[in-house]
Amino acid sequence: MGWHDPGHRPNDRGGGLLLNPGYLSRRMGPPHPVEYLLLLIEAINQHERGQALAAPFAYPWSDETLEGYVESLRRLPPSLRCRSANLENGDNLIDPPTTPSEKKMARRAWQLLHGNPETREKPGFTAREQRKLIESYLEGHQPEEPLLTVHFHRLPDLKRWERFSEGLGIAEAFVVHHHPSRNPDAGSPSRQHAYWQNALKTLCIEPSHTISRSNRDKVAARGEVVVKSNQSHEAAARGMYALKVIIAATKAITNL
Repeated sequence: MGWHDPGHRPNDRGGGLLLNPGYLSRRMGPPHPVEYLLLLIEAINQHERGQALAAPFAYPWSDETLEGYVESLRRLPPSLRCRSANLENGDNLIDPPTTPSEKKMARRAWQLLHGNPETREKPGFTAREQRKLIESYLEGHQPEEPLLTVHFHRLPDLKRWERFSEGLGIAEAFVVHHHPSRNPDAGSPSRQHAYWQNALKTLCIEPSHTISRSNRDKVAARGEVVVKSNQSHEAAARGMYALKVIIAATKAITNL
């Protein structure tokens, strides 16, 4: 998990290791979620550039661990780890959240996935659920779309996304559409739509007359559901990029 990954070196004041001051809390206790995340991103970007901190400072991750994180992130499309404005000429392997709204969203999402040792808050997902959530996001993410857009082909994956958005308090920040399958054995579009909608608690799925373009065998039964951030919603406009950062960083540290 994010707080206890294998390469994380504990804070040892007596052993001569001085960590980046941003990592330390005033009580020398567990790191604040956003401080931890920002330091992790800084360490990854510095390592990727071949830069090291000047003595006596050191990051709380080994070089071997950071190299693993870098390799994991390199396998992601830039659109999943960088801002749109930085896709061509950006200097970072992964762009950090910067605005107050992004940091607020990042804190909530990180705590939901990893918990918070400061408050002893437990993660909202098991390790298996977290892995499935991220895998389905990476599988369905549409990098060519200007807004955060994810295609879901399996009901359990969509239900995990609903839990994730509910936990963040932003379920209403998404526009959701069902695209029916053209398979003659799939049933009517209305029955396919009901299969998805009846299993959800908060997400409202709008039916679409556009046929699913997916060729997946799994889609033949019920079509697919497309979740897209609502540009007119404040949460989507201000903090949605932070979700990409959290998912990318979580993928890196959990070696997905």
